[in-house]
Amino acid sequence: MNYNFLKDNKQTNFIVVLFFVIVNIIFKLFYIDHYSFWLDEATQGFISQKNLREIYLESLIYPNGPVYTFLLGVWMKAFGITEISTRFFSVLVSAATVPFIYFMVKKHFDVKTAIAAIAIFTLSNWQFYYAHEARSYTLVTLFVVFSFYSFFDYLKSFRKIHLVFYALSTSILLYIHLTSVLIISIQGIISLFYIRKNLLNILVLWVSMAIPVALLSIWFLNNNWFAGNETVWLSPPVFESLINMFSQYFNGRYIFYSFLVLTLVYIIKSFREKEFDKKFWGMFLWGTLPIIIIFLSSIYYNPRFTYRYMLYATIGLYISYAYLIFSLFKNKYLAYGLLIIVLVVQAFNFDPKLKRDGDWRGALDYYHSVKSDNSATILSAEYLHVPFTYYYNKDIFKDYKNIGNNLKNDNVYRGNNDKVLGHIDFSKYGQLHLILSHYHLIDPDSTLYNAVAKRYKLIDFKSFQKINFLTFDLNTIAKPDTLYYNFNDCGNCLDSDEGGNSKIAYVDENKEYSKGINRKTGFLVNNNSKKITVKAKTKYTNSTDDVAFVASIERVGPSGSKFLSYKIIDISENKTANSWESISTDIYLSGLERDDILKVYLWNKNKSKAYIKEIEIIY
Repeated sequence: MNYNFLKDNKQTNFIVVLFFVIVNIIFKLFYIDHYSFWLDEATQGFISQKNLREIYLESLIYPNGPVYTFLLGVWMKAFGITEISTRFFSVLVSAATVPFIYFMVKKHFDVKTAIAAIAIFTLSNWQFYYAHEARSYTLVTLFVVFSFYSFFDYLKSFRKIHLVFYALSTSILLYIHLTSVLIISIQGIISLFYIRKNLLNILVLWVSMAIPVALLSIWFLNNNWFAGNETVWLSPPVFESLINMFSQYFNGRYIFYSFLVLTLVYIIKSFREKEFDKKFWGMFLWGTLPIIIIFLSSIYYNPRFTYRYMLYATIGLYISYAYLIFSLFKNKYLAYGLLIIVLVVQAFNFDPKLKRDGDWRGALDYYHSVKSDNSATILSAEYLHVPFTYYYNKDIFKDYKNIGNNLKNDNVYRGNNDKVLGHIDFSKYGQLHLILSHYHLIDPDSTLYNAVAKRYKLIDFKSFQKINFLTFDLNTIAKPDTLYYNFNDCGNCLDSDEGGNSKIAYVDENKEYSKGINRKTGFLVNNNSKKITVKAKTKYTNSTDDVAFVASIERVGPSGSKFLSYKIIDISENKTANSWESISTDIYLSGLERDDILKVYLWNKNKSKAYIKEIEIIY
């Protein structure tokens, strides 16, 4: 029984494709400039200003090819380097993916499955998110679709012209982003489904698949980044990370679980009916295997398990889900009803304002309001000069060959640690602005901050989404005060075990929180403190203990307490059991009020036993 609501003809195809392309463009323009450029976007725009030779040479010190950078550079020359103009390129590329998904799915399945696939694609939170980035990931997705389009066309007809388009699109793809090389492995596996009756044709396909790899090797062998310079900036994922990625790609865990259930039902159905739909399983492998492969490689080799790298796999997921709906539900009302439910859940879980790290626009708006000829600025990490300069001075940003010297002429210096201080004549300035971000990676011991804070008084602190902005008075020597707390007013605390003056607070199997500091922050407001250092001595008893040292500042309101600052440290990390060890953490203060509450204590998370004494608040 044919229950198609829409017929497969040119008019229908034109209307459907045009409608979804327009919807994608309009929809993905919302909030396009809500967030400022983050580091990678600003760096992408910075490199894209260069000429073709310079772009290629830059690509030899990074793990990504030059194609996107060159295309964005052409776009920027035509439409400028604003946030909207550069990101609009990604919006158009994302919208351009729609017709190719539609016609590929329609050709190999049917119209209703094609419409369902592009509808799910349109409401994808992560496709929306990366359409708002001046980065290569929507272009990677488009060329992955090109590659699979030609790949499946060849497997359907074994016409050699499709191999020409396949080799061309895949070669360009590999020169956009290296993680896309996984699709060749996936396509190699899919080709095995067809090998039994088409051995010669599959061998020709494999030769065509080798062409992009051979062309990539020219760039790969000249790339310095792969000579032991691979960075590790993510933690290895756990199984929950894998579940979360699939769930996020579907805009929610319930849709992902329904996908698993439908897949299981389809497997049982196929087994009972002794059917094997090669095209469906090809789409399914496209959607799942790249994610699983990078998950495993991130555990055992180099952590690269992040949403942007596997964005192109979502197309296979959406096509597979659309196919499962119309394959398993022969009743048209059930099939379309389920599709509507899926789209409603997608829309309900949609978040157009997924957070990014670093509000450079806000930070530089503030910087412009406080910078003077009498102030010096240190930017750390030093590579953050690119997003800094974009919002500081576009003319300096465009003059990319002289960016370092031009910043120095404006008294802006770069450094990763305290060594930068030796290159600055502080006698010429009255204030120092210290802009810190990524310092936990490049200066984990905070040598730069500590060297400045020990000498000069901190007079202002602001935070802009992990960009810390600190101002020091270079004419005032730092004179910190210290508040000591020794638990002597604690009636049920233990006496000192070392003959000292401090009693000992504790947690055990019956006590989740220890005694500690709990006082209003008026003394910090009176001192105009912008930062405190919290120190204590702690001791735990067993290596399996799960006890945290907590320092927080809370604001009490009508609906309860709200954390203004919150630091938590596992006291067993890099410490010795049954031994008193010092622990310390810094808290920056901004917008503090007298009635806010400073708390310092131990938190027993798992019926463990641990101790704390001699708390110090240095302010």
